[in-house]
Amino acid sequence: MAVQTQRNAKQTASTRSFSIAVLGGDGVGPEVMAEGLKLLAALQAHGVAAFTTQPALIGGAAIDATGTALPDETVALCLKSDAVLLGAVGGPKWDDPRATVRPEQGLLGIRKRLGVFANLRPVQAWEPLLDAARSNERIVQGTDMIVVRELTGGLYFGQPRGRSHHGAPYPCGGYACLYQRGDSTYTACGLSPGSETPQACYLGG
Repeated sequence: MAVQTQRNAKQTASTRSFSIAVLGGDGVGPEVMAEGLKLLAALQAHGVAAFTTQPALIGGAAIDATGTALPDETVALCLKSDAVLLGAVGGPKWDDPRATVRPEQGLLGIRKRLGVFANLRPVQAWEPLLDAARSNERIVQGTDMIVVRELTGGLYFGQPRGRSHHGAPYPCGGYACLYQRGDSTYTACGLSPGSETPQACYLGG
């Protein structure tokens, strides 16, 4: 489940209020989302915050209903919401490599439209599970880190791309892997705790 937070959360004298776009998506997505919404309900019941949720389509479900993986209505809802909860997209039903419209286009599109430039993946070693690690327990023990993955550049969005003979008797395919300076700067420096802007840093290459 991914959360894209905005800085326009409404504050009241007694409790915070948030509007949340709910994109259940496909496969296990709606099932996981249902449990996430239970958590929000529990937080609201304990007075932590108030949540207003509104569902929208993305991925295969959106293709079936509208013919596109990312409807304009979904984008508009996400842009005006304080946060977005995203389940999963894709499944065997839409797994046709020849299809011109595919579920993952919705995922990549919403990342681009919202400027979600990084994915945070916590990695932690739990003592009761060390013996299940494929690496030596001594190496894994004590691991506590976050993997930061850049999301809006590289092969996903690089241009040009496509197939061409390039003078050869057989077809060739290629994808440009391009990163703008801002992509790497925000990913490497813009995630400092308590910071809303990238901190000064040096990116060596």
